[in-house]
Amino acid sequence: MAKKRVKKRIPKGRKKIIKIPFGVKIIAILLFINAAFTCIFGLVMIGGEIFGADWTIRDVLVQFFSIKEDELESTLKILSSLFIAGLLFFIFGIVDFIIGYGLWKGRQWARIVTVILMAFLLLSSLSSLDYLSIILSVVIGGYLLFGPGVGKSFRN
Repeated sequence: MAKKRVKKRIPKGRKKIIKIPFGVKIIAILLFINAAFTCIFGLVMIGGEIFGADWTIRDVLVQFFSIKEDELESTLKILSSLFIAGLLFFIFGIVDFIIGYGLWKGRQWARIVTVILMAFLLLSSLSSLDYLSIILSVVIGGYLLFGPGVGKSFRN
């Protein structure tokens, strides 16, 4: 005869401890690292504008991000000021940190936002055939959606 499973009740005032999968912790750490570099890069760009650096956003985009010349013109039209670009990088770094913290704590909203961002990254990577970004977005998004035990470990 099969034993009847009894659900354990959690006393009021105590939270159920949910173990966050190791892969989710790794994704959160990657977001923290990306957030740090993005914020530092933004502050350097803001500082360059304030203190009159002799390099321009064109130099930064070509040397550090390997953006092609034909893609560069449209990017420069949007980011005409080094200060505005630095501010945007800094804000994106803060957003990355918040999303990473949400993943670290097992928040469902952070999982959803990360999957949506990975879908956008996948679409933009497909247009430029950036294979590393395509692989990263598929692996991270797929793991957060279909990874074993990942869905159960997130809460609102």
